[in-house]
Amino acid sequence: MKQKNMLKQVMFMLLVALIILACSGGAVAATATPEPTNTATPKPTNTVTPKPTNTPVPTATLVPTPASVGDAVQSEEFEVKVIDAVIRDRVYPGGKFYFTPADGYMLVDIGVKMANISSSSLWRVKWGDIYIMNENQEWWYPSWGTFKETSDELDPFAIGVSEVEIDPEAEITLEKTGFLRLFYHIPKGDTYYFGFSDSPFTEIKFK
Repeated sequence: MKQKNMLKQVMFMLLVALIILACSGGAVAATATPEPTNTATPKPTNTVTPKPTNTPVPTATLVPTPASVGDAVQSEEFEVKVIDAVIRDRVYPGGKFYFTPADGYMLVDIGVKMANISSSSLWRVKWGDIYIMNENQEWWYPSWGTFKETSDELDPFAIGVSEVEIDPEAEITLEKTGFLRLFYHIPKGDTYYFGFSDSPFTEIKFK
């Protein structure tokens, strides 16, 4: 009797299972996961930045107009005159050794006369304030030089020059009148300007 009841229960469970399968289509269908859509990310646009316009560089003009070789220029305290400027193949400062210019450079020998016109009995100037400048406003003080004070007329190119290189901080003291001989080692160029402290420039042409 118990076996019949158990058999009925098993058959009933099987019947329920068959009904469930029939209702569900016979299998459990997997839920389809939608594939992600490929959304194209827009590339950044290339924005053209306009180039800045070139601002014209103002032309540098020396004021006042530079003097010529042989003309005297004055400040409130002194008068200066470039007597001449000569390019040398070599120089002999001190007389023991000679020096030749480096490639692209030239050795310039300049003779200068100066006079103290100030109210002071002694006037001073640093060697570093006796310079030569090119058209790009690059400047050099002399490599070698000498000074002689005299009231007589003198050829500055006859003055001997020491082999000791110039100390730009050293000073020249002038009572009345004197002469300078100056050697400059500078890049090759056609036009230079001689400057003496705060005096107007003297234009020197090398051609």
